[in-house]
Amino acid sequence: MKTTLIKGVPLSMQQDGWWLTPPPPSDEANDPKRVSQPLPKHAIALVALIALGDILMWGVTPGLSLAVFGVAVFMFAALLWPHDIAPKRLVLSAGVALLALLPLVELMQPLSLLFFFGGLPVALSLLAGRRPFGALRYWWRGPVFSGASLLQIAQSPVPKIDAGPLQRIALTWALPVGVGLIFASLLVQANPVLELWAVSLPSMAVQVPSLERMLFWSGLAILLWPALCLVQFAPKLSPDPGPDVFGPRRIPVVINAGSILRSLVIFNLLFVVQNIMDVAVLLGGAGLPEGMSYAEYAHRGAYPLVALALLSGGFALLARPFITAAPVLKALLVIWVVQTVWLTLSSVARLEMYVDVYGLTRLRIAAAIWMCLVASGLGLILWQILKGLPNLWMIKRTCTLGVCALYISCFTSFDATIGWYNLNRAAIADRGYLCDLSEDAIPAILRYSGQSLKTFCRDQYAHIKLSHLDDWREWGFRNARTRRSVAEIEFQQAQP
Repeated sequence: MKTTLIKGVPLSMQQDGWWLTPPPPSDEANDPKRVSQPLPKHAIALVALIALGDILMWGVTPGLSLAVFGVAVFMFAALLWPHDIAPKRLVLSAGVALLALLPLVELMQPLSLLFFFGGLPVALSLLAGRRPFGALRYWWRGPVFSGASLLQIAQSPVPKIDAGPLQRIALTWALPVGVGLIFASLLVQANPVLELWAVSLPSMAVQVPSLERMLFWSGLAILLWPALCLVQFAPKLSPDPGPDVFGPRRIPVVINAGSILRSLVIFNLLFVVQNIMDVAVLLGGAGLPEGMSYAEYAHRGAYPLVALALLSGGFALLARPFITAAPVLKALLVIWVVQTVWLTLSSVARLEMYVDVYGLTRLRIAAAIWMCLVASGLGLILWQILKGLPNLWMIKRTCTLGVCALYISCFTSFDATIGWYNLNRAAIADRGYLCDLSEDAIPAILRYSGQSLKTFCRDQYAHIKLSHLDDWREWGFRNARTRRSVAEIEFQQAQP
């Protein structure tokens, strides 16, 4: 009898014997998407941060204190992350947090607050290993997450208390004493008789927190809880990318290769006329209509030309996908973008002529920055066309340029620049405008006018004044530099 030997196990038997193998190890501990109950240390960290926020920010105008508080929030979020954080990820997120907090150290202003409230969620998102693009969702999804967490904790079963006598007393009396103090403070504020009686008691040495202060604590708790429970909150902060959707994009029928070609021909002819006239007036010294000065010519043309350059940039992005239809389209588009860049630069020249006559203002500085950004964006569009890069490449870099310009503006004192420029040019400075600026202009006024602030500004213009630091929490580096400069100037002027 012949024996048949089967080597190995047939595939069907391998698949049918799934029950013989143990289940795969659970990776729940390393999965940040899986929601788990927050640990008591999260609650302890929340109480510590609320106490720190009360010390740093209650009753003062936040300055340096808000930056210190932001550092504490990021450190607690990193310490409470349950897994090991890759060094590269930790350094990147910490660097973003530092960049977001530095403008607060320079000066408390709306722009520095914008970077704080926008940059800190980005740092937390990077710390959690998520994409930073949806980080601003923190400010409207965070309070919802805090409310859901509170509801989940309230519905969870109460654990058995296995503690000693002192711990049992503390656990059983913590809730009635804490909530009772809150109720007592509210009743004292609502009842004048109880308030007088409470104040007259000699034993009332501890001041009961006000309602506004307790609301401040509650607001901090709502905003801080998502940062402390970052593992559970990160999927809501920046969801995973969805599947890519392929297919042609819908473009209006009127936008086609033929319409783009005719538009570029017309636009180039119009821009040639404008640029030739600008060259003749700005560089060739051509005459202007009777009764019109160069300053008026510059003022009337600067801002509309910037708007025209913006529209031109948008049309260039719209026309770029059609340049493969015919070689002439790419050539016409390149010529038109170059003309638009020249148009923007001529707007800068017009603005410079106007500033030479009438001086600097905040609006004129903002216009100059905006014109330079538009010119830089058009330069990126030109490079994009020549290299055949997608529109997303250009949009990302244009947004980066704008963010960098705003960030540099946080550390630039435009009022000091206005004071220095307007007092050092030949024309007479507008004293009323200078005295309506912030304290950053005071050193320039004292140094270049040789007069006291009250003498220079007169009584009707005496709106400008030097702030005095009452609390270290309100400290700002720019204000400190201003006070030091004023002290040095006053000392020098007092010398015989």
